Formats: sequence, structure tokens, C-alpha cells
Amino acid sequence: MHWLKLTVSVAVLVVLAWNHDATAQGNGAMLAESLETGTIRTVVHNAASDLAVTNAPGTNWATTTNSKQQRRYATEEWAAKVEGGRAVEVTRAYLDVSGKDTQYIVLNEGPQAFETPTLDWKNHHVFRMAVAADGSRKITHEFWDTIEAKDQKFIVKDTDPNPLPGRKVTVGESWTPAGTSLGLFAFSDGITQLKSCDIKFTLDSVVGTKRGHQVANLSAAGSATFYREEINPYDDAASTRLTATATLSGNGTFDVTTGQMLALAYKGKTSVTGKLNGADISAEANFEESWQFSYGSLIDANSDNGNTPAEAVEGYKAYPFGALAENQVLIGRNDGKYTRVQVVDLETRKIVATVLTMKADATIRDLAVSPDRKSVAFASSLNGLLSIAETNVFVLNLVTGKLDQISPFWAPGDGLGQALKTAKTTTVKGRIKWYDDDPDVRTDRFDGFTGRVHVDHTACLAIVKNDGSFELTGVPVGASLLLDIQGTLPSTYRNGKIRGGTDALARYAGATFVDITFEEGVRDLGDIRISGHKLATGYCRPGWRGDIISIQQDGWTYTFDAGYPKHSWAEVKSGLGLQHLTGGHSVSPDGKLVAFANNENIAWFCKPDGTKVFEAKSAGANLGFDAEGAWLVDGSGWVCTASSEAWHRKLISGMPAICYVGMGDKQGRTIRQWGCLVGHKMVSLAVDKAGDRAIFVTHRFDVDKLVTWGDAWVWQASTDSCVRLTALGDVVCVGGYGR
Repeated sequence: MHWLKLTVSVAVLVVLAWNHDATAQGNGAMLAESLETGTIRTVVHNAASDLAVTNAPGTNWATTTNSKQQRRYATEEWAAKVEGGRAVEVTRAYLDVSGKDTQYIVLNEGPQAFETPTLDWKNHHVFRMAVAADGSRKITHEFWDTIEAKDQKFIVKDTDPNPLPGRKVTVGESWTPAGTSLGLFAFSDGITQLKSCDIKFTLDSVVGTKRGHQVANLSAAGSATFYREEINPYDDAASTRLTATATLSGNGTFDVTTGQMLALAYKGKTSVTGKLNGADISAEANFEESWQFSYGSLIDANSDNGNTPAEAVEGYKAYPFGALAENQVLIGRNDGKYTRVQVVDLETRKIVATVLTMKADATIRDLAVSPDRKSVAFASSLNGLLSIAETNVFVLNLVTGKLDQISPFWAPGDGLGQALKTAKTTTVKGRIKWYDDDPDVRTDRFDGFTGRVHVDHTACLAIVKNDGSFELTGVPVGASLLLDIQGTLPSTYRNGKIRGGTDALARYAGATFVDITFEEGVRDLGDIRISGHKLATGYCRPGWRGDIISIQQDGWTYTFDAGYPKHSWAEVKSGLGLQHLTGGHSVSPDGKLVAFANNENIAWFCKPDGTKVFEAKSAGANLGFDAEGAWLVDGSGWVCTASSEAWHRKLISGMPAICYVGMGDKQGRTIRQWGCLVGHKMVSLAVDKAGDRAIFVTHRFDVDKLVTWGDAWVWQASTDSCVRLTALGDVVCVGGYGR
């Protein structure tokens, strides 16, 4: 299993690359970064300084203040397009920017330290840039007006350091790279101008490692001069003009075999003189900086999937196929005309076969392939006219093509559910009544509710009229029925404010009545009171557990065990706290654990009877109600879709991520997030048999074309390589191993 590979710190990987058993190898090496279209370079930059600033130096009233600064920048840069070995289009994401400042203030008991966390606007921002031949960059999209000119200068100058000469170098040979290739160092920023740079790098040795790689060890020493000018537009005498000279020494490592930087570190001292806001100052600072590098790839290119037109069907049509091979997955698609489930080969990226076609009004989600690879359970709105649930769970036998409905409780488990029939029927009337808490109203109302009334297990459905009345016809007589009312209240109050304020669920209203029996003749139910916080529900996220399929009730807190192929139905008696478990529902391969995720970034693990076993929090990404989970085939870990908030263009969107919980240490980790896929939302997840690949589906809303694109991706953890599997645009879910 390779899922823990990316959870090890880059520093440890560097040590492994040039461990003490490394042996001298060769008298030279090609020192050039290998860069191709799709290369992702992730860098963690740590910086710390001790600063002493003297005001009015050389005078009798000179005063000195001391402080410390610590900064951490975790960035990801994706080479979206490379020409001639040079990136011409890049996407740069600030995954995590943090730090703190410490001020030392002299009090009666001596100097006291006061720490203040730093807030950096760049955190979780993503920028796409064009790169000119001279290395200069330009942001190629609109961005928030709050990003000022000095901030824009920082972004285009903030590059990862690349001290390599781009040619073969012999051991002992030195070179002086251009200062602009070293990025922003010595606490410089976008406003600071690099006036001169004389930092010499030397190839000290080339060694071989146990991994069979050649690693070059570098040393660096030299100085650089910076100038900073900030003009006060109202009073030039209050402007800032500072000159700084930094001297430093350091070392670095470069993997010659892969063409990738491993690490770079400096220690140095900076002296500053000039005017700060018009006042004379001098300053001395000792600083340390380090950069740790890791590389991956993401190929976002169209593949020829061999797409074939959908066959016209009424209702649905299934096609016998056989058991899925290890390298095959299922994808669910909806192109607006038809919904299809198809087999895709992970190696060739070709569609192998279609196993199910439905009309497009039948949705599909949560593909769960059985352990023997001969069946797939899924959630769909197929046959939805008979059910109050928005989705139900079905099982398709991939060998025979037989389709069975296994939810809700009245589903037969053998073929599709049929409408409840009785010898006689009746008509049911009523009127919806609700309390309007609008500050200008505060009274009961009959109008304003938009929704429907539906009798479960029947096609008896009525739309609520403007005056709140409804009429159901053909309602079975003498049978125990479930009547459900579902809809929405007006979204705003009369004063224009949002109903419920920040409570987004307040406007969803309705009521459910169970075990109702009607007699012959027209039945008038009179006024029926409904209330808010009534969500539509559906049966979804099936998981295989022997001859039981575990099912989640979406929008509620219940889970159910559906027997299959011998049909049975039982509600799981949930343990205390299970009401928090909503997303990511999936069952471990041995059937002993059921995993969930919630919107507090916590993954919960329970026994099948609902008893809580443990919980794990995943830092660095957000788990939510819409998370999707999958287990490694050997049960050693559980993976889950997640996201990190991101700002790109003039939008607040997200970066897709994958979280992992190992069953050994029971710790949650964010093992990968893709800043280059900003705006993509993960909606489905599966794994391969070896536990080395995650197959996931993302949806991206195209703000220019006003359309949502859905496609599948494959990420290989051991190489940190991700490739777009499909070029179809209508993929909604994927099924492989793991559920």
C-alpha cells in the first residue's frame, strides 16, 4: 500500500535520498531541472529572523527594539504548458501561509515577549500566469480589487528558487546564477528591488544512494544588495528609502537522476540603513531560510475514450457484461438525454462496454461494485414516481443484466418496485398551513408554500396550489400509508432579508405522516400544519457487507441494512452521536466498521450496529456532508474526498483534496490537495485493488460558458501522478474497489 507515502515530511524524504550509506559517484553531473507539461512542484519555505532596529542611530536619543519573525509558505506550482524545457504557463497556489511575529518590550521585570500570529492575504489564493522568455510573469485573469499593486508585484516575483546552471558541471566547479532565479529570499518582497547579487554556488560532490539515484550536493556563499522605496504621496519627507546588504552561506541537494531539487537552505545576516517613514534607522538581522521540494504531475489533456452514442430506451435497459477485471472501473454519466453506466479500462482509457442505459430524468450516483466484481449497487431516481425518497438503491447484476430495487422498505429486492394496489381507491384533500415568522407578519398563512404532497408506494402526487390546497386521487383504501409533504417557504422576508438568516435550512418545510389508513369516499384532512427544517431525503451510498448492503438515508441520520439477494430491511439502531455522521458512508471490507464524515472535519468509525469506535480529524482540508469515502481493499485505511477553500479570479471556490485515515494509528491526514484544480469539486471516489490509485470524479462550473463539466481522474499515490481519465464532460460518478 502506498497511501502513506505523501504523508511523510519532505525533509525525511531528502534524508533518505542522500543517507549516510551514499557513495561517491562520478566527477560531474547535469544540473538542470526536468520540467514537462503537467509537472507539479510543491515547495515548503520556512524562514526565521532576529531583527534589531535602531531609531535615530548615532544620536544620544537612539533607541533599539528587538523582534523575531517566523514564516511558512507551502506553495504548489503547476506547469500548465512547457515549451523548449521552459514553462510558459503556470498555476501557482498558496496552500498554506502562516507565521508569527514576536515583539520584545521592556517592562519593569525586563524584556517581555509578545507573540502575534500573522495573517497573510495570499493564503489559499490561486493565480494563473504567463511566463515570458526572460522569466517575468503576468497574471492572466481578473482578480479581487483588494489585491493591490504591491500585492500583484509580490505574486509575479514570488518564484521558487532555482540556482541550477542548466548544464553539466564538474565537481568543484562554481557558478553565479542570476539573482532573479533565486526567488524572494532574505525576507525580500514584491516592492524590494534586487540591485545586485553575487551568490556563488559550487558542486561539492555527486553521490549514489540506496535508491539507485545520483544526488548532487551543492554549497552556496555570497551577498546581495536590496533597495526598498515607498513614496508618501502627500509628504516626500515621510517616504521610506532603505538599502540592505545580505551576506549568506548555505547548501542544497539536487536529484540528478530525476532532475528535481530536493532541498536548499541559507543562513545569513542583513544590515539595513536609510529612512523609514522619513525617520533615520539602522537595522541588523540574522536569518535562516530553507526550501523543501517535492514533485508530482497532473495531465489535464483530452483522451480518446471511444465514446459511442446512447441507445434510445424507454425506462431502462441493461446489458449483460460479466465480472469487472482488476483494471476496469464503472463510470456513471448523464448527458441530459440518457443516463448510462459504462465500463472503462484504466490503462487504455477506453470505454469497454455500456451495462445500463436509462432516460436522463433517472439520476445516478454512488456506484458500489461488489467484492466479487459481478454486481454494482447504486443510488438513482429511477422508478421515482412511486417513492417519496429522491433516490433509492438498486443492484445491477453485471453478468446477467438483471436489475433489482432494494430500497425503500417496500422494495421487492427482485425486479423493480410496483405501485401498491387495493380493490378500491379514494380522493384525499387538504390545505397546507404554516407559521410565518416574518417580523412584519408573524401569523399563520396558507399561501406562499411551494411544494408537493405524495403518498409513498404509489403514484398519488399533487402539487400544492397557491392557496395551499391540494387534492390526491387514486389513493389506496384500507392500506397503511405514508403521506409526505415537502417544499420551500418564501426565501425572503418583506424587508428583503433572507428567511432564517444564516440558517440555510429554515426555508425547507414539510411534514410526514405515517401509518395512515383511508376509507372509501372523499377524505378532507382539513388544515395540515407544516414546519421548517424538513429536508427531502433519499437512500444512497450503498456498501457491501456479505449478504447485507448497508444504506445511508441522505438528509437524515439513519442507516439501514438491506438483505441481498434475499431481501430484508432493518433500521440500524444508531449509537449516541451518530446524528453527526452524514457524508462518506462506506463499509470496511470485513464488514466490521462503517465510516462517515461530517462538516466538522471529523471522520467517524462505528460498528455496523451504530456503536462508535473512534474518530479522526483531518487537518488541512474540509470534510462535509457531501464527502465520499472508500476503503482500501485490505482494510488498512479509509480515504475520503475533501476540499480546501480557495480564491481564484473573483470567485471563492475550492481545491479538491483527499484525506486518509490509517487503521493502525487511527490518525487523519490530508495526503493530497490540488491547487491547480481550483474550482473543481470532487463528487465521487473509488480505489484500485493494489491501494495505489484513487479514481475520482470532479465537477467544474465554467463561469464563461455557464456549464458544468464532469470528468474522471486517476491519481497514483506512489508517483504522485494524476491524469484525466475521461474527456466526456458528463461523468457524475465512478465505481471500482472500496465500497
